[in-house]
Amino acid sequence: MASLIQDPSGRSPYWICVCSSSTGGLLKRIWRTTKIRVKPLAGDLKPDGSRVTTRDLRLKAEQVCQAIERSIQLERQGEVTEANLRRILSETLERVEGRRLTHPSVAEWLEQWIETRRGAISERTMLKYVQVKDAFLRSLGRRRHAKLGSLGLKDFLEFRNQLLAEGRTPQTVDQLVRKILSSPFALAVKLALLDSNPLASLPSLKSTRIEKGIFTAEEISKLLEKANPDWQGAILVGYFTGARLKDVCNLRWGNVDLEKRLMTFRAGKTGQIITVAIHPELEEHLLSRNTSDDPQAFLFRSLAGKSGGGQSGLSMAFKRIMEQAEVDAGVARLSSGAKGRSFSLRSFHSLRHSFISELANSGVSSELRRRLSGHASEEMHAVYTHHELETIRQAVSAIPRLPARIRSRIGRS
Repeated sequence: MASLIQDPSGRSPYWICVCSSSTGGLLKRIWRTTKIRVKPLAGDLKPDGSRVTTRDLRLKAEQVCQAIERSIQLERQGEVTEANLRRILSETLERVEGRRLTHPSVAEWLEQWIETRRGAISERTMLKYVQVKDAFLRSLGRRRHAKLGSLGLKDFLEFRNQLLAEGRTPQTVDQLVRKILSSPFALAVKLALLDSNPLASLPSLKSTRIEKGIFTAEEISKLLEKANPDWQGAILVGYFTGARLKDVCNLRWGNVDLEKRLMTFRAGKTGQIITVAIHPELEEHLLSRNTSDDPQAFLFRSLAGKSGGGQSGLSMAFKRIMEQAEVDAGVARLSSGAKGRSFSLRSFHSLRHSFISELANSGVSSELRRRLSGHASEEMHAVYTHHELETIRQAVSAIPRLPARIRSRIGRS
């Protein structure tokens, strides 16, 4: 008589069917997964709209277990093939759940997974997901047409080693493999296409995080001297708010409340709404500009809408300002391999680090620094550091002004 048990190791979320079979006079136990969860997922509903219960799932698992037991008996009698076994299980699942057991290939499943992400993530993130999917399928070669469950840890190790050989950093490779590529296999487990995620046992790589340098107040002054009015404003916003380059360059007058001395915008990277007080020195600069009554008008018209990368992008434009100001960018890492990239020690993003460091040096708490910079976790916030509106204003105002000699030379627009 077959019986149901839960996985003793706790790794599988499904009911396990245990059957007894006699071979050559010896009794042996056979364990098979039912692909029926022990506990319902949030939002699981019956056809009539009522919630699925644990008892409902157990009853389904018992029916599947009976089919498994029957298939084992047929197999023992030499009457069943692998195709027939799949058919029996599929028919049972269709009867108890209204769906057939599917067996997609790796390529088919990854394409289905990509479709589930469409519209749920930004276009930029979507492009990265597609690139990871395509690269992994290329690494598999003809095995891309193998069944999803046939993949093993070796397939992912080979792909990871390939990415490292191309010059990517361990940190980047971990993000591509253990975070992005792991996602479709985690979904396959949730949908009962796999018993477990084969990437769950892949250890992370040891990596050294590249920390950006910071600018001194004197260096900020040199940059302002060589910048045009729009870039002067962008540099001051970056230094006194910690906003990222693309967010800064796409600010509109509707993001600025000069009466309350607040700036509010949605961070493009995280989607978080950031509200930060306007530093007195930044306030003076904004008031000196030709303000607009149109909330959709850009603060820095010559920078708005431009891309961040490339030789003609915003990052390179800022790098040229650094060269003219004789502010050394430094080298954090040299490129290696076809996909490797060189990293400068300092860039526009260093203004963000400078903002966080100045807050820390002025005694602003870690919690408030994290809120002002929009960091989601203490771990991420720690990389940058070498509630009320008045509290926020006091925190930002604690950052010292730039040297007085430069303020009179900042251009007007």
